[in-house]
Order: sequence, then C-alpha cells, then structure tokens
Amino acid sequence: MKLYADGAGAERTGKPGGWAYALVDGDALVLEGFGGEATTTSLLMEFEAVSRGLHAALASGVREVELISDCRIALDVVRGEFLPKPAVIRASAEALHSLAALLTVHTRWVRAHAGEEWNEAVDAMAAWARDSEWFMPGIKRFDHVCITAADLEKMISFFVALGFEIEGRTFVEGEFIDTVIGIPNSHTEIVMLRLPDGGTALELSRFIKPPHKPGNADAPANALGLRNIGFEVDGLGEILKRLRSEGYTLVGDVGEYQNVWRMAHVRGPEGVIVSLAERIG
Repeated sequence: MKLYADGAGAERTGKPGGWAYALVDGDALVLEGFGGEATTTSLLMEFEAVSRGLHAALASGVREVELISDCRIALDVVRGEFLPKPAVIRASAEALHSLAALLTVHTRWVRAHAGEEWNEAVDAMAAWARDSEWFMPGIKRFDHVCITAADLEKMISFFVALGFEIEGRTFVEGEFIDTVIGIPNSHTEIVMLRLPDGGTALELSRFIKPPHKPGNADAPANALGLRNIGFEVDGLGEILKRLRSEGYTLVGDVGEYQNVWRMAHVRGPEGVIVSLAERIG
C-alpha cells in the first residue's frame, strides 16, 4: 500500500494551511482525506498530512505502507533521524514518529511538481484546502470521553485492566467547574487515562459534592443516550476470560461479522458497557 501525503502553507505561523493524503493500492485509490487550519505553517501541515494518512491506514487494518512525500523533513522524522528544535513543531514531530512506529513504514522522497500522478494530486488537494478557506471554526479533535463513577477506584481498575494508563489525577472545584457543569458548589475528583499509543483520553470523575445521581446500570442497548465505548483489541478471548474472572459479564454473546470482526459487549462497573472488537480477517 502506498501513502502519498503533502502539506501546503506559509513558512511562518499565522497563515492558513492545508493537508492531504491518498492511500493507493497499485493504481487504485483506496482512501483519501484533506483538511486545513486557519493558523499554521507549511511544515506542520506536512506532518499533519502524514499523520492523518497513517491513522487512516491503521483504521483500515493496513500495517505496512510505503510513504511517498516531497518533504524530506517529514520523512526524516518518520524514520527517527531528525527532530526540529522549535517546541510546537518538535511536539508534532515526536507525535508523528511515535505514530509511525505502530506500522512498518518504508519511505521514498519524490521531487515536487515532477509529474508523479498521486503526489501531484495530494499537492493540489492541500493547496485547495489552504486557499479555499472551506474550514470553519468548530471541532478540532475528539479530546476525551467522561464517565462519572460512584466507586472511582473500581472504575479505574477496570479500564487499567483493559490497557489504559493513568495520565493524571486531581481535584476540581470553584467558579470554573460550577459554571461549566451548572452545579453550584461542586467538588469532584478527576482521573485521566489514555492508551499507550495516545489518542482520545478517558476521564473518570467522582463527585464529592453534591452526591452523584444514580443511573440505570442495567440499561439495554436500545435505551436512549450514550450506550457503549468501543475499542479494537487483540486476544479477545483472553480479555473476556480475565474480565469474567473479575465478575464482569457479557451483555449478549460473542458475535462475528462477515469473517472480519469478532465482537462482544461487556458490562463493567456501574453498568458501563465497553464494546471490544478483534479483527479476524
């Protein structure tokens, strides 16, 4: 699988930028994506293009790609041969290198505007995203999911057993949190967890005051509202065996979808449901 990626922007921050990628199998386009930011730099857009493309490859089950780019710095960062010094750019580069380590990535540099079809295509898409001002203020990324728990330690143990790591723990009270959640004189304890490869965080919170409101721990799948949090896993059978030994049960049973996915829903502490899916084909 070939991944073409390109970014477009100004040399210094403060100007719009665009990014684009294309996953290509042989001569056929498998997947493409593009986007932009109102204030960025060309190098950050190069990193963003490669990062988005690698994320798309992982989400599609691809574990080996040939990364083709006309940005030597981006290729050097992926290989771990170079890290820029400016703090903002360095942080982005470190995140890109960590992401690339999750796949087998072969790299190839091509000269810009030298006529290679797919490199020209992503270049044009990135430039269009930069110049069209199509992007509007709105959601930038999926940051976290929050679960309120009565027994915080039990909830932490459940998700740590699934592979999460504790990122931080703190108490929050005062005007800020009262204003945001609309509950006067609130006091909460918050624990942030994240998977080792990064991505969206999981926030677990416990109300010290006022007391928590009970929910329906036995809500079925057709009850209104957020019903489950989904994860892709390896070794589904072993995970389920371990969870069963700790007293957690399946909502239904283990199912298979078109010989591609094996999935089960597990009811965890206080009725929280996690959807665990393993790719089998």
